[in-house]
Amino acid sequence: VPGAQPLGDTGLFLSRNLKEARAWLDDSIGSSLRFRFFASCVRWGPGELSKEVEDKAWMVASVAREVVLDECEGLLGKPLWSELASLIGPEVEELGREYNVLD
Repeated sequence: VPGAQPLGDTGLFLSRNLKEARAWLDDSIGSSLRFRFFASCVRWGPGELSKEVEDKAWMVASVAREVVLDECEGLLGKPLWSELASLIGPEVEELGREYNVLD
């Protein structure tokens, strides 16, 4: 998508331009299998995210690009967040169920 920003060296990119993303698909430049839309945004001030990770408000995990871009029901037949939790480990799955954020 024109103007998309790389997310480190992951091969993933961020764009906030839905119109350009739609044109990218409509013009057959890109494939709908090569991107995902996530709605919503969280922004942190300097040091705020590091503090929240330290306080265990967030969990950090390295995940293959193929997992993030996999179709809706994922490699394991689960929605993305459920799939990620199961890949990270049973503690994360348990927390997800406890807070009612996983199926």
